[in-house]
Amino acid sequence: MLQGELREELFAARLKDVLEGRADPVYQDPQLFFDHTYPTMGLRTLLREALGRLAGKDPTANAIIRLETPFGGGKTHNLIALYHAARGAPAAAALVGPELIPTPGALRIADVVGSELDPSGGGRSSGRAHLLPVG
Repeated sequence: MLQGELREELFAARLKDVLEGRADPVYQDPQLFFDHTYPTMGLRTLLREALGRLAGKDPTANAIIRLETPFGGGKTHNLIALYHAARGAPAAAALVGPELIPTPGALRIADVVGSELDPSGGGRSSGRAHLLPVG
């Protein structure tokens, strides 16, 4: 017999919470995140393309990548994986190889969380832009 409960924050990942450092550890901690992530071909391709371009190791990689999946198809999960990998998480190397993982702090990361935009006010609903610190 199964027991326990499923907390909403474990089921529904929020990119904003990860960016602000207040997500559940399964999403916030890169090692734990990648330990619990199934490495689909789509995820591997996304990481290879984006990191190859960012690292300058594959300048012909797509500069713009559009994630198209139905609701619950893994878009947020993929973006969290890319965030951790771009910040230099060693755990991501198992998916794409260590040569594509930047040194921690080597990239400056800007974020835009679409659900946090305020189209009527011309910007973020919080009223501030995020340029995440290096490191």
